[in-house]
Amino acid sequence: MKDLCGRFHFAKDMNGDFVFTISDVWLMIKFVWLLPVKAVLALIETDSKWMTFFEVDCSTGESWGGGILAFFGWIAILVLIVSLLVEFGNRAGGSNS
Repeated sequence: MKDLCGRFHFAKDMNGDFVFTISDVWLMIKFVWLLPVKAVLALIETDSKWMTFFEVDCSTGESWGGGILAFFGWIAILVLIVSLLVEFGNRAGGSNS
């Protein structure tokens, strides 16, 4: 998979000013928060027809809209993890409920 926009570029110096500052910490937090959106966009970017249809460019998913979609993505991931843990707990405990 080609990452033409550098969506998955994570570094100590996130803003490229050759100094590690509080701005880099914020950009690291933002990077992790937007991971669900970045993953979906990476799937869309694999097919140029979908990329054209959704008008995806390098700034897509990096603003408030991406933040809102990431919120729902993290909720879905959390629900999935909790349901898996409950299922494994039920299997280990021998519960049939």
